[in-house]
Amino acid sequence: MPGFVRSLLACSLCVVAGCSVIGKSLDGFASEDGACPSGLTTCSEVCVDTKSDASNCGGCGTACDSAEVCFDGTCRDSCPANTEQCGATCADTETSSAHCGACDSPCAGECSSGTCMGSCAAGRTNCSGACVDVQSNALNCGSCDNSCSAGQACTAGACSTSCPPGQSTCNDLCIDLDNNNLNCGSCGNVCGAGEVCGGGMCALTCPGVLQACAGSCVDVQTDDSHCGTCDDACASTEECVDGTCRVACRTMLNQPITDPWGDSWDGLERAAKSYDEAVATCDGIGGRLPTATELYRVSATQSATVGQTINTNWLWSMVPFGATTQIIVKLSDGATTASEFVEPRNYRCFCSGGEPTVFDDQACHGQPNSPCAPLAGEGSRYNIDSEDRAPVGVMGAVFECAMARGHLAEYRTMVEAIQQGLPNPTNAWLHTADAVNFQSHGVIRFADTASFVMASDSSWGLTSDLRPFRCVGLSFDPGPNPNTFPGEWVDPIGHYKSESDDTMELDMTSMMMVPSLVDWTAAHDLCWARGGHVPRGAEMAEMIQAGLPTTQSGSEWVWTSDQSGFDTVNFLAQIVRWSDGNRRFTMRNDDDSSYGWGYKRAGEAFRHRCIYYPIDPTYTGPADSDCSGGCTEFTLPGATSAKIWVDTFDRAPPNTAEEAIRTCWGVGGHLATERDLMETIRLGLPNGSDDGAASSPIFAADYVVGATGAPAPRFSILYWMGVDQTLDGFWMSSMTWSDLTNTRPFRCMWTNELR
Repeated sequence: MPGFVRSLLACSLCVVAGCSVIGKSLDGFASEDGACPSGLTTCSEVCVDTKSDASNCGGCGTACDSAEVCFDGTCRDSCPANTEQCGATCADTETSSAHCGACDSPCAGECSSGTCMGSCAAGRTNCSGACVDVQSNALNCGSCDNSCSAGQACTAGACSTSCPPGQSTCNDLCIDLDNNNLNCGSCGNVCGAGEVCGGGMCALTCPGVLQACAGSCVDVQTDDSHCGTCDDACASTEECVDGTCRVACRTMLNQPITDPWGDSWDGLERAAKSYDEAVATCDGIGGRLPTATELYRVSATQSATVGQTINTNWLWSMVPFGATTQIIVKLSDGATTASEFVEPRNYRCFCSGGEPTVFDDQACHGQPNSPCAPLAGEGSRYNIDSEDRAPVGVMGAVFECAMARGHLAEYRTMVEAIQQGLPNPTNAWLHTADAVNFQSHGVIRFADTASFVMASDSSWGLTSDLRPFRCVGLSFDPGPNPNTFPGEWVDPIGHYKSESDDTMELDMTSMMMVPSLVDWTAAHDLCWARGGHVPRGAEMAEMIQAGLPTTQSGSEWVWTSDQSGFDTVNFLAQIVRWSDGNRRFTMRNDDDSSYGWGYKRAGEAFRHRCIYYPIDPTYTGPADSDCSGGCTEFTLPGATSAKIWVDTFDRAPPNTAEEAIRTCWGVGGHLATERDLMETIRLGLPNGSDDGAASSPIFAADYVVGATGAPAPRFSILYWMGVDQTLDGFWMSSMTWSDLTNTRPFRCMWTNELR
């Protein structure tokens, strides 16, 4: 066994036994080559953690007074918040295996919320006191203590050559099959004389903006070997950015480490700083702080490719939690919590192997060789994460998904994905993008896809709850909506469009332009007339975080199309507000009160913005035979037509909401939402079947609970007779809700919009 691994195991065993000072507990602890594991320092031939060793606090020989403790390399009178003094060290008794629930209470299993679980959670194995997934942990690959060699990753319990996203292993070499003439599209496929390899296909010319250089099709804006022009190579310490060689971010890291996803990290933590100072430092070298999930996946209990069990400091991530707080992560176990900006924290700078432009293998979260799971329907144009991301609040989940060129998955999308065999179930409650009341979002879980039951595996939680989640996004770049209009705003990160200002109208009394205030139904009509829709709450949040401007003072509310249940008086819809220039939109009612609700009834008026989705010109809609009674087509205004197709008749026989969702994706579409139905019924969707019977209203794919919770998860239901272009979507006149287990008619919808 290599000295480094043996030393690390000795350290892990000491932690379980309750040792408090590493240097003293491991007398003579050092690797065979005289070097200590990452995070430890050799002091008098002993490996110590100068962050917590009271005899070597901040550096060898710097001893704290007998009444002091050493924390983050500084002697101090007491331990910081969220930790307790255990001997001469500070421990988080919520998660510490050595001090689980109380000082000197070792836990041989997993310590969760201060309770020793006795054994590791399903799918995880206790290896020297740490609960790890031996299918993906590089230090315990396949079994405990089986460490992968440098440059290898642990995949499906076996060590293998680790290639960055976009590359494949051919004869133990990492090859880009998209542009390699000797391995074009597959290993060993050699292009003929005069041909070049582009997009995994041999051809006489290169596709798109790529240029033929040395027999391969390359992007001279980013290719280090052909930067700006063919054969103009950057130096080994440089990288190609916008066709120009510049000093590479990775060369300025602190003892750099490259993970299996092709990203480079500081090998050693940087000294504690405030969040803003840490951001400035990493930005200054051309890098950034990592996301919570990027920290989580390299932690000791996940892939173990950067973090080890000794790395117990909380580290800054770039993922927000509240108006003045940020998500922090521990590399020892991947745990997450939140910290105020001003609190000094350690951090590691991160140099991306390439920021994604679409939601593909470079953006999805999962094992390096299979991070994405494709979704069926409408041309299989969407991917979803193949594994859960790190636990954060809903605000952070929306932010992180947008950073990856995706979106937080909606509740309906999660059900569709689980029904299609979404891999790597954990039975953890996962955030979804569906607001269910003014302070909560829908959550969903699945222990396995076969036993999933929508009614019992659905619930809700506060938007501030720290939960894992999955992102979904497009597998190609469509560009924004091609139609243009005055005052348009284009999301600089994603693919959405909206308006730069609130809609204005002429006040006939003052003869001045004032913000237009309309009820919920009118907002839908006005957005459709412009070629768009009233956005979902998570869509508004994503655009606000990306810089959507506002003319408001921060106190005026804007409609969304999210349902917020019933408050014993009337049905509600989600409303949002934000201050101009404040991109930390919390999606919370308890922090900055940016989330609220308004009544879906005539006379309840708020401002509105619209959302304009990209359009897929290759999608021509469902076959008439896929629709119930044929397809009814609706075209939105605009030079380039966005279209929606809806079943002409209700689907029969009636089904539960779970079976309705399964039926619709089975024919390439989706169970229609209340927004889809509101828009199309008011435009003449025929054959409404309301006969006054309790079973006649149809399901809409909007997951709701009451203003303060309800006995069971429910879906919205709508009812109308024949053709009813006056349908208002208000309670009693045309909508209410229904338990998921009820059987009801429903309609499927399809669209060429990329939502």
